[in-house]
Amino acid sequence: MNISQNKKKIVFLCIVLISFFLILFGVINSSFFQKKIFSSFSKSIQEKYTISIDSNNFYYNIFSNSISCNFLVLDHYQNPMIKMPDISIGLKNNIIFSQSDLIFNHIEIKDVGFFIRQYEQDSITNLEFFLKKISNEQANKIDSMFIEDISFSVSEINFKNKIDTLIYNDINLDCDSLSFSKENGFQVKNMLLKKGESSINSSFDFNGFPSFHTDSTKWTLDISQGKIKFDDFLKSEIMKGKFFTFSGKVAETQLDFLFNIEKVKYDNSFLEGEFLYEKNTQNILLEIDNSFIKNQDLIVFSNNKYSIPKFILDLGDIIYTGRNILYNKNKKLNIDGAINSEHGISQFNLNFSLDDTLVNSSYDGLLSVKNFNIGSFLKNQNFGIVNFQTFVKGFGFNKNNFSANIDLKEADIYFNNYYYNNISLSGEVSSDSFKGDFLVNDRNCKIQFSGLVDFSKTKPIFDFSTKFSRVDFKKINFPINPFIRQFSGVFSANFSGTSLDNLNGSFVAEKMSYYRGKKYKLDNFNLNFKNTSKTKLIVLKSDLGNANLSGNFDFSDLQKDYKKFISYFLENKNINFNNNYNFELDVD
Repeated sequence: MNISQNKKKIVFLCIVLISFFLILFGVINSSFFQKKIFSSFSKSIQEKYTISIDSNNFYYNIFSNSISCNFLVLDHYQNPMIKMPDISIGLKNNIIFSQSDLIFNHIEIKDVGFFIRQYEQDSITNLEFFLKKISNEQANKIDSMFIEDISFSVSEINFKNKIDTLIYNDINLDCDSLSFSKENGFQVKNMLLKKGESSINSSFDFNGFPSFHTDSTKWTLDISQGKIKFDDFLKSEIMKGKFFTFSGKVAETQLDFLFNIEKVKYDNSFLEGEFLYEKNTQNILLEIDNSFIKNQDLIVFSNNKYSIPKFILDLGDIIYTGRNILYNKNKKLNIDGAINSEHGISQFNLNFSLDDTLVNSSYDGLLSVKNFNIGSFLKNQNFGIVNFQTFVKGFGFNKNNFSANIDLKEADIYFNNYYYNNISLSGEVSSDSFKGDFLVNDRNCKIQFSGLVDFSKTKPIFDFSTKFSRVDFKKINFPINPFIRQFSGVFSANFSGTSLDNLNGSFVAEKMSYYRGKKYKLDNFNLNFKNTSKTKLIVLKSDLGNANLSGNFDFSDLQKDYKKFISYFLENKNINFNNNYNFELDVD
């Protein structure tokens, strides 16, 4: 009897326990209880992390001690900023009974959407505002946090600022662990970021607490290996199927963002150095310690809008080192470095004011070349090694718009199998004109030129004076009679025209002399041209005699009377060749 009663009690107790668990399960799974849990959970997060969240699908499983939900994080204008439609969280401690901070076992977040905006009245984006908010003094309430095995998939990143809108889709992030403590800050170990065939392996270390030291590091991202496929981010037939790889460390301080580049590699090209963004000046700087840039790789990056000037492409493969300001808010650039190519070494410190296209930009600064083979560069065998340093201030990079002021000192140049020393040039240069001074102070050739040569007009203009002193044509390999030595003279010109048939102006030579066994000289030679639509007039005055040619003729016609001209010249007679022109000659 007692046994039967005990059995009934046990059965009754089991029924009560089962009923209790069923009621407990029903209560826990009721919308009212789940909302209470979410209210407590969200309140805890809001107090500790200062994050405003909302969820319409929160579920806590007491048996597996896990949470599934969706979150919507609003920005400071109450607009959607982060959407998390599918979240699974595993906990190590019980959300109901535990009095300590929540300890996460794993987190899996799918199909996240980021909507990053920079509002017109703000200087930073809503995400930056949010990150500053969660790193304020309220975060000091958190003692520690540790999460293992995090999986994070992003369906959309929508970034919009005052300049542009960028949209990226389907990005996945996995990491081994995430931890936080007051002593060590916020750390993420062994992150793997993937989009398509692109991937970045890294670790993240963040110290968001305020610091009074301007050079103190706020966070670092240590990239052990990165591989980016252009197709995953850009739609370009030229870059289709191309990768570049990189490694290094990214860090932020109070003053700047820094990327210490261990190596960036694209096909056969690479560079090593440091990339810096200065917050106050908004300057973007790139300091290259070592590099090798394959010419074919450089051509790939040239396009119609930001085409690389042809003279740079013509250098071939190059090694570049230097410190460069790549961008600032005033569109000012500075390139301070050296290029070593198969032709020689070029050094420069140039400032650029950018236009919409690089070829239309202006620039000024210093340029020097050392042992540079301009002959191989220009594919002209008459030229060879040059050395010079010059100040340049100009505009444009192609033959249609190039113009510059140049001040070149003490240059050396190899031309026509002779090495000229002490060359100077100062003036305005374009692709079709020169106005200024040119000086050669070589021991076998002394030349002083000053004036204008302009081929930009329909009829070229020549307005200059030139002085030759002690020029030895044989030693400088000039294609004139090699027996002529110590040629000297002063020449001036002021004329325009495309041929002898339409020249207008004058050409004057004074104090000419040279040696060819003995000294020959001519003190005065003056030639004037006057051409109209109907008549031509050429007047010659010299120490040897005077001449006058007038009429309506073409110089090609004079070839027919060349022999007759010589004959009458020797006999000192007036000559009438035909009805079209008249020639008068007076020989002293």
